[in-house]
Amino acid sequence: MGFAFFLVYLVLFNLRPWELNESLQSLPIMPVASVAAIGATLFSLFLGRGPTSRSPQPYLTLLFLAWAVCSFVLATRWLGGVPSVLERLQAPVLIFFLAFLNVDTASRFRATAATLGLLALFLVGQSIAAYHFGYREDLLVLVGHSEEEAAEGGLDDDAVGDPVVRIRSVGTLADPNDLAQALLSMSPFLLAFRRPGSRFRNTLAVWAPLAGILYAVGLTKSRGALLALLALVFFALRRRLGRTLSLGMAAAAVVALIGLGLTGGRTLAMDESSEGRVEAWASGLQMLKGSPVWGVGFGEFAEVNHLAAHNSFVNCFSETGLVGYFLWLFLVALTFTEAATLAKVDAETDPAGADLAPWGRALHLSLIGFLTAALFLSRTYSSVLFLLLGLGAALSDIARRRGIAADPTPWRRWVPTIVGIELGSVVLVKIMIVVLS
Repeated sequence: MGFAFFLVYLVLFNLRPWELNESLQSLPIMPVASVAAIGATLFSLFLGRGPTSRSPQPYLTLLFLAWAVCSFVLATRWLGGVPSVLERLQAPVLIFFLAFLNVDTASRFRATAATLGLLALFLVGQSIAAYHFGYREDLLVLVGHSEEEAAEGGLDDDAVGDPVVRIRSVGTLADPNDLAQALLSMSPFLLAFRRPGSRFRNTLAVWAPLAGILYAVGLTKSRGALLALLALVFFALRRRLGRTLSLGMAAAAVVALIGLGLTGGRTLAMDESSEGRVEAWASGLQMLKGSPVWGVGFGEFAEVNHLAAHNSFVNCFSETGLVGYFLWLFLVALTFTEAATLAKVDAETDPAGADLAPWGRALHLSLIGFLTAALFLSRTYSSVLFLLLGLGAALSDIARRRGIAADPTPWRRWVPTIVGIELGSVVLVKIMIVVLS
């Protein structure tokens, strides 16, 4: 029962029908859906369903939540803002735990992946209808720059030519860049439904929907999404075609989309917008230097700097310091590594994992797509990211219960690796600033 309510919550959270239909705005749809999902999940756990307690991700998520609160209090010296911090993190943390606690079998993972695929197609159809036929154009089409791009400063539509027309969705996907990032993160799950030798079925259920998603991503005119697409195509084809050919095909796909005008006339070269991002990264490094342990406080980047961070990694270490950044990187790196390990399971030598390997590959690609786009967006606490992390933790737990995956490596052995990634990424940001400045 908890699983069904989780799927309902997931669909409502992303579709938000009350934003499209004013008659529904007075109804407490999401509060009821949240309480129902939590209650049904707890009831399912009481009946004996759910994962084991061996996965580190839930503990890391709770530690990161606690440190986000601490970083805010330590940086601002104000306890009154704690409820707002908890409110901002409520949705991603809840989605993580609903996914982890309810997706406890391969069939449930498959059903969740199917739901995500259908959800992506609905968002695509809705936004394309708005772009071409005027359906709720006031909500689903943005003329000009997104809110985050406008926050870079110095962006005047009249000054740069005709305003860019871009599709978007509602709620947490109201920014075109967020919609593009979410669609690219959902698309690998469609690939897992492909069946060798079933051309008609694959065309209908996989390739046609993927073509629609890619077209919609183009209509968002998000340059970060184009780079994420390049990474997705490269890693999806690398095993089959080799590095050189897959990189060439990925680059050709991006060049083709740019040539078709699906970036709103903007190239991937440095311009005023890109320079604003580099400036924001430099400011993030200064914030880390000024407060290396707890940063400037959760959610306080925009209060300290007039530009958004425009990089999820910079946003994390500048707001929550090296401690929060360590916990966030640990959570992401662990899930990424476990998904990559499951993706390599050979069905012939390990038949027990034959039905899990495709989902490991899909999740691995989804995280690659999300994190690549996150290099240019402040989406450290995105609900899409925490959904992927929750699904990754759930999938690894399923594999462990089957004896396919080993128990998690002790935390102390991960510490040097994560510290190395942490410091290396900070140095890399510094190098990127020097090179691009």
